[in-house]
Amino acid sequence: MLESQAIGLLAALGTVLCWTVGTFAFTDASKKMLPSAVNRVRLVLASILLSFSCVLTDHTSLYDLFTQTSPNAYLWFGLSGIIGLSLGDYFAFTAYQLIGGAKTALMSCIAPAAALLFAYFMLDETLSGLGILGICISMSGILLLIYSNQGNQLATSQTLGSVSKGFLFAFLGAICQGIGLVLAKNGFQTETHAMSAIHATWIRMFVAAVVLYLFTGFNKQSITEFKQVFGNKKILKPILMGSVFGPVIGVSLSLLATQNLTAGITQTLLSLLPASVTLASVFVFKEKLNKRIFISLFISLLGVIVLIWRTQIADFIF
Repeated sequence: MLESQAIGLLAALGTVLCWTVGTFAFTDASKKMLPSAVNRVRLVLASILLSFSCVLTDHTSLYDLFTQTSPNAYLWFGLSGIIGLSLGDYFAFTAYQLIGGAKTALMSCIAPAAALLFAYFMLDETLSGLGILGICISMSGILLLIYSNQGNQLATSQTLGSVSKGFLFAFLGAICQGIGLVLAKNGFQTETHAMSAIHATWIRMFVAAVVLYLFTGFNKQSITEFKQVFGNKKILKPILMGSVFGPVIGVSLSLLATQNLTAGITQTLLSLLPASVTLASVFVFKEKLNKRIFISLFISLLGVIVLIWRTQIADFIF
């Protein structure tokens, strides 16, 4: 049990690091291409990369990826991909344009609560009062960290309608993220045979990409988007890097964490992403570290420790 928790913890922290790299890569790509187009192209690239990853790591064939998977797996992992990736990322990209990255990240702190609430009804997961306290401590540290980075507080659009829509979409994106994680967790629990995290990630990406193109349509514009990406190395490089570290390695690690931890704990660990992104931006853009940043990082890590070791802490105290 302890070994399983350690694997889940390392996978979750690895996810945060990979998604931090992916965040900067996709931010760079979004400055050179429409974010909606970046989202569509990266899902296709991620699906292709994951297909080869499954063949190499699971020693299977592309044909087996479709035929050796049960309907339950496609149902739950597919729903997880549709809600968490197609729909959730659409909300997140739109919110990023309207209110900026910091405020969107701020709203992502709602995701752990969404995961806990949804897991309570779907997976019968419970969390002690000490665990909830750990989540609250961690969230307060993340909020303090985001607000301490004043340079990222400006919204890209200050009109009332756009700002209201931005916060609404950021809220919906966070809800989708939490629900998507729980659906993936349920997929692992209902699957009749063992499934690797990479295979599960492939299902999420493949179904998300198919559904997204079904709604937006694969037309001349889609072909133009791919030509634009592959014809310009300055666009291809960040999208490819973001796809490798984000949807491929990062999401695979997040599902590995989901296999070994509860949905609420996994989502809380993943919610450290805003802290990781802010800390990375300090070193990348040479922003000066102030005391508030150190304090907020300490609070966030303290909350994670309380959450992970809540049972041991409770036994020691009581």
